[in-house]
Parts: sequence; structure tokens; C-alpha cells
Amino acid sequence: MKRCSEVRLDLPAYLSSELDHASAAALDEHLAACGACLGDLSELDLVTAVLSHSGLEHRPPGHLELEVLTLVTLEPDPAGREGSSTKDLSRASRLQGRSIRLVLAPALAAAAVTLAAFGMAWRSDLSNARDRIQAMQQQLGPTGAPVRAISFVESGSTGVSARGELVRQPDGNHRIVVWAKGLPHTPAGHHYEVWLSGEQGWVSAGSFQVSDGDSMMWSCPVGVSPAAYPEVWITLEPDDGDPRRTGPSVLRASL
Repeated sequence: MKRCSEVRLDLPAYLSSELDHASAAALDEHLAACGACLGDLSELDLVTAVLSHSGLEHRPPGHLELEVLTLVTLEPDPAGREGSSTKDLSRASRLQGRSIRLVLAPALAAAAVTLAAFGMAWRSDLSNARDRIQAMQQQLGPTGAPVRAISFVESGSTGVSARGELVRQPDGNHRIVVWAKGLPHTPAGHHYEVWLSGEQGWVSAGSFQVSDGDSMMWSCPVGVSPAAYPEVWITLEPDDGDPRRTGPSVLRASL
């Protein structure tokens, strides 16, 4: 059984479907039992989504990442959880390509999101970076702060279990994170779809496929108020181009 610090090193590859089947299955089991690592995965997914849609005024200087990583190593873990060591962060800083995506420290994730949210110009003078980051976090609140747990029940299916979280994003909108086990592979010509419903009708929150194993981790922003759409559904829909809900329900929950 891997320790949490080792599991967090595999989260980027898990999120991008780069792990082999055995490693992904083992990580699924760990996430099912470890809320801390599941929360870190949600934060990493959120950071990736925010940064991928955030325009920078210019390309960040090459030394910026090292300086931010150095700041993070000086900050204590406020949650008191087992965190990534300095060695782990140094390894992350050496990785090429999606370097920011590969950072697993929650503190760095919060720093990256708040910087992107404010649209600040990246610059080399970071002497006051810690004060700026703390001020932004006080205004925005915790990045990816869980609002409430979601307890799913079966709806017309057997052997399926799922749980999830409603997460508040820094922009004030929400995100639903779902972990499910026992879902049958998606039949050809179909997809699983997540819905929110209320007195105003039904709204799709996104779709996913299950093609390898029977476990999945799904996360998607929600563009409506959870208070107005308090019911969550997972249905099996045909790929017929019809945007309405027409397929059978698999799971349901109340926010």
C-alpha cells in the first residue's frame, strides 16, 4: 500500500490517463478510502482547468517556478496532513512540459489559481509574493473548498456505488466531483451524463465514458446555482444529438 506522499506523485498521470491499468486500479482504491488525496486530486484538476483558460500577458520567466516552489517549501501545511517533501517538490520542478500541472503541493495549487484569477503579470520581482498570495486567498477563500459531501443512491442499476463533493471555486461558481465504482462499460453509441434538476428544469453538467475497468473519477464545473438545482443524476444517454435527458437513471443524489 503506497503512502499518501507517494500517491500524490501519481495524481498528474492519473488525471491525464497515463497510468497503466494496475496502477490506476490501485490508486482508485486509495482514493476511495483517503479523502485527503481525493481532495488533492480535485484541486489539481481545478488548477489545470483554470490555468488552461487563463491568458498570460507574456511568457513567464524561466526562474519563476523555482522561486514559487521555494516559497511553498517555507510554508507549513495548515491542515497538518502528510505533505510533499522538499525532495518531492524538487522532482516536480525538473519535470518538463506541463510543469505547473505537475505540482502536487496544495499551497502551490492555491497560489497558481489565485495568480491566474487576478490576471497578474508574471514578473521576476517576487520579494512580496507571499504577502500578495495571502491577501488574495483572504479575499477569494480556499481554493476548491468543499461545500458538502454528495451521497449517491442507486437508481435502476445494481452493484454501483458512488460518492462525491460539491466544491466552491475561486470565481464563486461550483464544481461537482464524483467517484464511482461498479459502472458498466459504456455501450457503443452511448455515454454517461451528469445532470442537475430543480423547479426550473434539467441542466447537463457534462458527460463521461467508462472504457477501462469499472471505476472512474469525474470532475466538472457547474454553471448554475446548486440551490436552484438541488438534485444530481447520472444517466446513460444515446449519442443521438438530442440535448434532452432521454436515457435511464443510474445514480441520483440530493445536494
